[in-house]
Amino acid sequence: MLTNTFDIFAGNICPEGAYCPVGSQSHTLCQAGYYLNSTGNDVVSDCILCTPGMYCDGNGNNEPDGYCSAGWYCPGGQDDSMPTGYNCTMGHYCPVGSSAPLRCASGSYQDELGQSNCKGCPAGYFCDNVMDPVVLYNNSYCPMGYYCPENTTMSSEFPCPAGTFNNVTHQISSGDCQQCSGGMYCDQVGLSSPAGSCQAGYFCLYGANSSTPSQPSNADICPEGFYCPSGTVSPQSCPPGTFNPTTGRQSVDECTNCTSGYYCANYNMTTAVDLCQAGKINVMYT
Repeated sequence: MLTNTFDIFAGNICPEGAYCPVGSQSHTLCQAGYYLNSTGNDVVSDCILCTPGMYCDGNGNNEPDGYCSAGWYCPGGQDDSMPTGYNCTMGHYCPVGSSAPLRCASGSYQDELGQSNCKGCPAGYFCDNVMDPVVLYNNSYCPMGYYCPENTTMSSEFPCPAGTFNNVTHQISSGDCQQCSGGMYCDQVGLSSPAGSCQAGYFCLYGANSSTPSQPSNADICPEGFYCPSGTVSPQSCPPGTFNPTTGRQSVDECTNCTSGYYCANYNMTTAVDLCQAGKINVMYT
């Protein structure tokens, strides 16, 4: 701010922070919200609007006084570090020296005025700023088929993986995704219900990620000695009097009748290995 006095009679040059029109007997200070960092200026338009993000307090400034305070913004020409009418708006944040409110990043929100930071989106919700600043998150609940930990940026960011589904909202972790139901398969991410029944010739105990899965511990092709209709949870045993040496059988009718001269006394046999005793015959009973 200018403090010295201009002496027109001594012929001094017009000082910084002021201008001197033709015929002036004294200098005129640039008003608050402006500054002037050079000498010899003669019109008011020579005064420079205070720099965006800064403020120029009082009259006769030869440079800005400092940065706009956190929680406020200074678009240019402000005369206070906390200028009236320039509180940071909701959905935005304003750190020190802001020239305009900054939109809260996706994954965060702001429901208060005059803030220098944004709040993290809570688990079970998402905060997506693509269309609009996020002021409130309450209606942006995590949809079925997905889960939303803290700071989730959009509804589809965290889909339940293949082999799982989720038929409720507001879920917060992958552990909230359910294993695909017995006899069913879930072949895509983000499912809210199983896609359908596993194909005949396969069994799906749980967590099947295909209609023809290859997950040996819990979902796979129907093993030898068994048959598996569509939607099978656990393989069905071929009955006594039959055997099955191949995988992928779909019905009991595909279990092979016991070979002549042998007997098949047990369930889920894979071969006819026991010869009939002397004096007895096997007529391929079922």
